[in-house]
Amino acid sequence: MTDPPLTPGPTTQPKPPSPPWYGGISTALLGLMVVILLTYTLLDWDWQQELGAWNYAAVGVLIVVTSALMKNWRADLARNDAEPEAGTP
Repeated sequence: MTDPPLTPGPTTQPKPPSPPWYGGISTALLGLMVVILLTYTLLDWDWQQELGAWNYAAVGVLIVVTSALMKNWRADLARNDAEPEAGTP
């Protein structure tokens, strides 16, 4: 018995790259996590000391949110080969 011929499946269009602000938000959230941890452990600010362990909970939430954002981020890795760069043969 022979196998039926293979037919190509439906072609899918690649997803467009993420907008530029997407990476900026992810980077800002990473910086915010660092600031929260450093200020809580190194500085003696009353309002932050009153939060206690909730500082770590806030960082944990930010880690989850930032991880989800970074997982869905799509880079623009396509190169435009139509126009060669200056100085190339």
